[in-house]
Amino acid sequence: MIPLRPIIETSETHAPNHAIEGTDPLTPEAIGAAAASHTQTGAQISGNISGSAANITGIAAIANGGTGLSTVSAARTNLQVGMSDIPYTFSEG
Repeated sequence: MIPLRPIIETSETHAPNHAIEGTDPLTPEAIGAAAASHTQTGAQISGNISGSAANITGIAAIANGGTGLSTVSAARTNLQVGMSDIPYTFSEG
């Protein structure tokens, strides 16, 4: 009969802090992984983050869907929107 080999070779470490022969637990904490349920701030994440404007602090650039300015009048001027360009509907009560 041919002797069976173990599925996992234990002669080398899996990570710098994992013991040879598998005598220590291989848990997310032991290998530096994040917990399955956790939170991170947007500042800790790179790339595009989907969401709403509720989390924007500061002024959103035009390229990002904002006006690039902090006041309504400056935004209208920057976007070249005059009051005459806005349609109004009047009704008499």
